[in-house]
Amino acid sequence: MYRKNYFLLFLVFFSFNFVIYSLLVFSQDLIDYEWSKVLDYKKKEFDKSWNNFLDTNFFAYDLNNSKVYNFSVIFKYGLKDEDVNNVGIRFFLFYLLKEIINEKLKNQDIYFKDELIITEDYVGYSYLLLDSSDVKKVYQALNNIYFDDMYNINFDIKKKEIKKEMKEYYESSINPVLFFFKQQVFTAHPYYYLPYGNYNNIDKITISDLKNIDLSKFDKFYILIGSNSKVVYRELFKDYYYKYSKSSFSNDILKLPYYNNLSNFYNNDYSNYRFIDIKKSKVLSFDISSKNSYDIFLFSVPSFYQNYKEYLAMLVIDNLLCDDLVGIFYKELREDQGIIYSLYSFYPTLFLTSYYLVITASDSSSNEFKVFYTIRNILENFENNKDIYTEINEAKNRVINKIYLVFDNPYSLSNSLIYSLLYKDKSISPFYLIDNIYYLDNDYIRQVAKKYLSSFYAFRLIGNNN
Repeated sequence: MYRKNYFLLFLVFFSFNFVIYSLLVFSQDLIDYEWSKVLDYKKKEFDKSWNNFLDTNFFAYDLNNSKVYNFSVIFKYGLKDEDVNNVGIRFFLFYLLKEIINEKLKNQDIYFKDELIITEDYVGYSYLLLDSSDVKKVYQALNNIYFDDMYNINFDIKKKEIKKEMKEYYESSINPVLFFFKQQVFTAHPYYYLPYGNYNNIDKITISDLKNIDLSKFDKFYILIGSNSKVVYRELFKDYYYKYSKSSFSNDILKLPYYNNLSNFYNNDYSNYRFIDIKKSKVLSFDISSKNSYDIFLFSVPSFYQNYKEYLAMLVIDNLLCDDLVGIFYKELREDQGIIYSLYSFYPTLFLTSYYLVITASDSSSNEFKVFYTIRNILENFENNKDIYTEINEAKNRVINKIYLVFDNPYSLSNSLIYSLLYKDKSISPFYLIDNIYYLDNDYIRQVAKKYLSSFYAFRLIGNNN
């Protein structure tokens, strides 16, 4: 099971099923929630887990009454760390290691569901397990992998499997359009927006290339979510607590060093897109090999580290515009006018990126400018909408509802924490997002919308069958 890259958009809990469920169950006003005491308790427990994590790079959180454990190991090994001539080696290496790990686990009669995680920023594995003793076995397996195990693997067969996985990923859904667009418009590593790597590089990779990768130089951390996770955590490390001090334990056992000096970033522009000479009344066009056509709107907005408060406001604005049932864009473009059939929005949590994308898909180029002018009209009249405060409140409700839903699911909670752990910033965890979004002033959200939605780049990707 492979996670699609566009879900890197950070809030995993924005899935379709969660939306349906939240609308049915959590439709009442914010003041009706009975979550305050529960959430305070959960936040205190989170802070305890967070402090342990800062000491050990192992985040263990108790999720009461959970029937399963979600156990993940994440390496801060991103595309920027790959050699330009060998992009794809991350996917190759971790695919093979997963095969080795899973074979060892199967020999121990462990029932598990596994996932290989590949994104621009990190790679890793996620396991759903039924028993705490299985967590210990997976942890041991993850820490006892040797490159010599690869000598028993048929490389030719595995390369075919890997290329098949890559092809399916890059040909599915919106992925090929998104990657084509990013490579045309953004400036970065030549393959920076291809998380699975370059398909054509796979045949060139040798076992020597793989063995030259030193995984110990990349930050690694663990996430364990489930019932009595802290008990499992203590048992895993009980042999070290009395033998090592916290500092030696952190540095020598789990290789804690992480990058935390951001001073050299603050005076630079990391928007990462090329200068584009475009007026608001003009749409730039590309011809693409696709049966569909796409309109793409690019907004320059802050990432969470550049302006956290504005970042939160944009999360609400994104829901207000693009919620896949009641968002303003969705209702107007699909339900009322019927000129699109799909709507996507992307507000990445990528550390050095500051952009927001809205993408619409249609099966006819005859609507070439209808979508553009409709969206432009909505944005230009955003402030004049007499119901804007009501709609902002409803969008805040929807966002907060979806965050609530993440807490009782070990898989979604684990995924929602990755960026907090990756950047050692608990403010972007779901435990703090709720309060911070709840207390955002509606006038402030409106000002942020005016600031960032009044200017955008627009692109038309025209399919060759239109």
